Amino acid sequence: MATILQLRILGAIFLLVAATCTLLAMGRATIGLLVAMLAAFLIWAREPSRRIPPGHGLVVTYALAWGVMCLHCAEEYLTGFPQQFPRWFGYEWKNSAFLTFNLVWLLIFGAAAFGLARSVPLALLVAWFFALGAGIVNGVGHLLLSLALNRYFPGLLTAPFCLGFGLLLARQLSRCPILPPTRRGRK
Repeated sequence: MATILQLRILGAIFLLVAATCTLLAMGRATIGLLVAMLAAFLIWAREPSRRIPPGHGLVVTYALAWGVMCLHCAEEYLTGFPQQFPRWFGYEWKNSAFLTFNLVWLLIFGAAAFGLARSVPLALLVAWFFALGAGIVNGVGHLLLSLALNRYFPGLLTAPFCLGFGLLLARQLSRCPILPPTRRGRK
């Protein structure tokens, strides 16, 4: 079992790699996600050894939220989000870059679901980012853009569901008890 310091170092490395790749791949339009990554790390790092007790329900909520995020990414792509959103920052994303970026994150988020089910501590860091970034920041961002423009903005239809699941996940994550570490191979 890794020590708390080792977990924090691994989490910080993950954060730095993820933030750097996100910024290099998608540019400054991802600033909201970068802030959510940092917030997720700061919340998670307080108790990185936190584990999900059996039967908690978080994994089911997380899996449903992941399905909603898949629908949200499809809505964004099909309605022109890769072109319209980064224009606010003076550039556009190529469809291929947008699809690759979203596919990579969906795979990371999906892998974290399996980690959550097995009480892998770093999976909780990814889950916090999923709740804060993909859920709350993403959902609020789409709603605010549509209100500001007084029209549909790509991703609006599924944004309330992203926001709702983000809030629910954050609530469930914050209520996960701190359980003692388990020793693999011991009964």
